Amino acid sequence: MEERALEDFEKSDGALRTIKDLGAGAAGGIAQVLLDIVKVRLQTTTQYANALDCASKILKNEGPSAFYKGTLTPLIGIGACVSVQFGAFHEARRRLEELNKKKYADSSLSYGQYYMAGGFAGLTNSVLSGPIEHIRIRMQTQPHGAGRLYNGPIDCIRKLSAQGGVLRGLYRGQNVTYLREIQAYGMWFLTFEILMNLDAKRNNIKREDISSLKVATYGGLAGEALWLSSYPFDVVKSKMQCDGFGAQQQFKSMTDCFKKTYAAEGFAGFWKGLGPTLLRAMPVSAGTFAVVELTMRALGRQLRAFNRPTQTVNSINRFYSVYPTDPSAQTSIQERTAEVESQNQNGQVPERISRRRAAQMAWKQRDELRHKFRELGSTVTDAYKPEDIIRNPPRPSDITLELLLASQTHLGHSTSRWNPQNSRYIFGIRDGIHIISLDVTAAYLRRAAKVVEEVAARGGLILFVGTRKGQKRYVVRAAELAKGYHIFERWIPGSLTNGQQILGHCETKVVNGLDEEIPKFKEALADRSVLKPDLVVCLNPLENVVLLHECGLNNVPTIGVVDTDADPTRVTYPIPANDDSLRAIGVIAGVLGRAGEAGQARRMENANKGVLTYPPLDPEDLLSEERLAELAKIEKDNTAAVKAAQVEGAEIANAAEKTVTIEKPIEAKKPTEAASPEKPSTQQTPVKDQ
Repeated sequence: MEERALEDFEKSDGALRTIKDLGAGAAGGIAQVLLDIVKVRLQTTTQYANALDCASKILKNEGPSAFYKGTLTPLIGIGACVSVQFGAFHEARRRLEELNKKKYADSSLSYGQYYMAGGFAGLTNSVLSGPIEHIRIRMQTQPHGAGRLYNGPIDCIRKLSAQGGVLRGLYRGQNVTYLREIQAYGMWFLTFEILMNLDAKRNNIKREDISSLKVATYGGLAGEALWLSSYPFDVVKSKMQCDGFGAQQQFKSMTDCFKKTYAAEGFAGFWKGLGPTLLRAMPVSAGTFAVVELTMRALGRQLRAFNRPTQTVNSINRFYSVYPTDPSAQTSIQERTAEVESQNQNGQVPERISRRRAAQMAWKQRDELRHKFRELGSTVTDAYKPEDIIRNPPRPSDITLELLLASQTHLGHSTSRWNPQNSRYIFGIRDGIHIISLDVTAAYLRRAAKVVEEVAARGGLILFVGTRKGQKRYVVRAAELAKGYHIFERWIPGSLTNGQQILGHCETKVVNGLDEEIPKFKEALADRSVLKPDLVVCLNPLENVVLLHECGLNNVPTIGVVDTDADPTRVTYPIPANDDSLRAIGVIAGVLGRAGEAGQARRMENANKGVLTYPPLDPEDLLSEERLAELAKIEKDNTAAVKAAQVEGAEIANAAEKTVTIEKPIEAKKPTEAASPEKPSTQQTPVKDQ
């Protein structure tokens, strides 16, 4: 029963988070009472010239203990208030994150949603903060000495409830409290979350890794934003909560208090006491957020430590429980386990057994393991096959963080070898090794794939370069898919800057939109300058600095795999990844090759429809006008000769059709001649039509 109770508690992850939020908030709400009496006195009376005058007169007339008047109630209730604030804020934030994930597939909150979550926290907190602050203000503004009205918080609660009941007495000024709390805590949490998120994004670290000093600083700035955005509401609330009852009541409602304050003191009346409030807000809010963050981290570690053994025990119990939810399934598992153990005891194959039988037993044992793991919520898949990356490379749509993680693209170099310009790509450090952010790698790889696809779709020449040992097959395969070119040996310096001397012997050809060669331009390409690639994909930029430099001189865009020790400014489109892992290189080259294949397919589809995605080459760019006229004359003569031959052939055919065959009978012999018993013969003579 205890194990099942622990399992239920472990499943209720929201309850654990709520306990952590409430506990952290309670720990952070103790330091918010100093200098509060100065603020209240300046807001509710006009007998003090400024904050320093108010503090000195309180010290002179009432003594040092007067600064802690009414602090018993805040000390008791402030922990509960801040606990509710943070608990409500984090609960609202989690709900909004779930809503965003269902609707937009992205759980991150917008600034407006942060303000909504903070406003919800303030609205929830106002139920407690309204009466607590009312009691505190009454205790701080009552006369000193024998004329005091309340003997303590309990006496104050009793007398306020007796005046107008709980709602009109204890909860006086609750409407303006709602407005103040919503505005104040909306800005409070919004400012803090913006500063924390910007710091984590700027330094490429997790929120938990932000130093306590920065947390306190951002919390202090959030406190300043809280009071600057809600101070007029706080002034009206303080005036209403220190107002008298019955005939001594000055303000009938919140609107009436606003009007009378403006009429008597102007706009300055709504900002009285702001100086000591801001002076107090910086350290108080800084301490609150620092304590809350540290407490949440500590509670998170403790809850995870408590939860880990419970989860392990429950996972084992779900498999070996004596009270299984499905007895038939449990029985079948035990039967299959016993059968395997009896057939293959101690993991050894019995002697004098055939290979076929041994293979059958091994397959059956693996099947049993798969069944067991499936019952535990996991599956056993086939092992990694390196040839799959070459035979069937992944497409840009197949890029996932799991694929990049399995390909070891996240492993960088030692921290002592890093290039500081790669700081925006680094996720963190583990065992002295920089870890590359897979989110950044995925985004930059998708961008590079889009560039390759568009260049291929516009008929551009793409050159894949990979000169390290083992990269040859990946480079050749990527070039085959993208119908590009490849280099897997040393780059010859000057191939771009002095290409006519180095690559002048290479053959070129002119093709049409369907990649069919046009032979008549072949002789004109002998004196033409060598072609230059439209895009270069370099898989190892460290060894090809000369190549990248030449590409820069010739305005050729480049794509490069940049590790933590490389210079990302040498390439146009960097891909932060591990350049030492052949598996990572294979995945990246395969994705770019697939992107080029998609671009080529799109280009050929448009070409079949008569649409060119690139400006065609003008024949005058290849041949002179005289040569073009000569080729046109030759083509015209050839066309005329062909037509003449066709006409002559047609005449011969017509003459053959006019020749026909007829039969002419021989005249019969005279009756005086002896009749012949034979039949009359015929003679064939050709005749012409008249």
